[in-house]
Amino acid sequence: MIIMEISIFKSCPLAFMLFVCLLPARADTILNNGSFVSCNKNGICKDAIFNDESVAFCKQKNACKNAIFNDNAKAICNVNGACNNAIFNDNSYANCAKDGACNNATFNDNSYANCAKDGACKDAIFHDNVNASCREKNACKDAIFNDNVVATCQEKNACKEATFNDNSYAECNVNGACNDANFKGDSYANCAIDGACKNATFNEESVANCAKDGACKDAKFEENSYAYCYSYACKDAIFNNNAKASCREKDACEDAEFNDNVFATCNGKNACKGADFNSNATAKCLAKKACKEATFNDNAVATCNAEYACEEAEFFDNAVANCTAEYACRDAIFKDNVVAICQENACEEAEFYDNVDATCNEKNACKSAKFNKFARATCESKNACKKAEFKDNAFATCSSKDSCRHATFNDNATATCSAKFSCRDTIFNATATAFCSFKDACKRAKFIGQASCFGSYCPSNATNH
Repeated sequence: MIIMEISIFKSCPLAFMLFVCLLPARADTILNNGSFVSCNKNGICKDAIFNDESVAFCKQKNACKNAIFNDNAKAICNVNGACNNAIFNDNSYANCAKDGACNNATFNDNSYANCAKDGACKDAIFHDNVNASCREKNACKDAIFNDNVVATCQEKNACKEATFNDNSYAECNVNGACNDANFKGDSYANCAIDGACKNATFNEESVANCAKDGACKDAKFEENSYAYCYSYACKDAIFNNNAKASCREKDACEDAEFNDNVFATCNGKNACKGADFNSNATAKCLAKKACKEATFNDNAVATCNAEYACEEAEFFDNAVANCTAEYACRDAIFKDNVVAICQENACEEAEFYDNVDATCNEKNACKSAKFNKFARATCESKNACKKAEFKDNAFATCSSKDSCRHATFNDNATATCSAKFSCRDTIFNATATAFCSFKDACKRAKFIGQASCFGSYCPSNATNH
């Protein structure tokens, strides 16, 4: 193959530029020294190499197909397919001004792509600190961004279904800008507006800044990815496989789903409200009503460390609940071998079923709660289980003064009353049973119907066994 070098001088007067300087190039040429070249026929600059600030005007489909642009060279790609499969290196610049103008092009080494129309840079590949401006609908659809590339996605679907790898950065500035995009390998997405990253997928330690209501709605976070979620930003999102979520403002992560060892910090009012935590997921519910009405299943762990943090939440299947603030788990439901730790007033009016273990270890911790179907309560402090109701083979250990005061035991429920006044004024109905093993433990307790009492300190109104 013969390589022809054409040099056209920068010193050409501007007044004559369009007439003198814009000379046609032939295929397989090398153009240097600031040349201005008009590539005005199909394939006329195919496989050409443009160096040293040379400029190519690619005016027909495939006019600059497979061309290479180096050293601050510039390409004006004015029609569909004008710069198909072109390669841009070394601070070169491409103005991809029509639909499909730079289809399948490759951008490397600090080059710059202005993808100005629908589909202008569709299927393009960007490497090595490239800057890509994706300015219209589908401008960078299905593109691949690698190695510290910065992409600015400025229109709906501008970066739709694009892939971001290896520390790349996406600025998703409008609704739908990065719809269905895929982020991997330490990439970062700034999802700056409602719906900006809707349905996007984040993998492999990628990071999403979901900054506005609905910014990451229905997004999926996998494999150690990290999401910062503000307001309603991550509503209905799904987090799997060790992903982490910081749900930072009111209503952040509402109705989201957390699975497979995910860690979530819910630190705004109503953050994580109605969310589902499954498969060893962990939640720290640190603001008022942060995990209200949430569901915890399958060994999920919740720390409810703010007033009403897990109010009306539901815990199932070996989940663990640490209810550490006042009313943190108020009206919550605990079932199926759950472990609940309830501090002062934390589990007031909660319901416990099916072999749940509840530790009620401060004042009013389980006040007015309901224990059913073999649920077990350890009532360790004064008034810990005050006015609670036990039935259906539920079991209570009442080990402090007044710990089960005014509680009610029905239907084969059992209480062990092992401290002075621990079961004072308690009511035992029907087939309930009390073990009164300390003086005055069951003082003024009422035994009604077939209720039974065992021990040396049963009151006179009890059926003493």
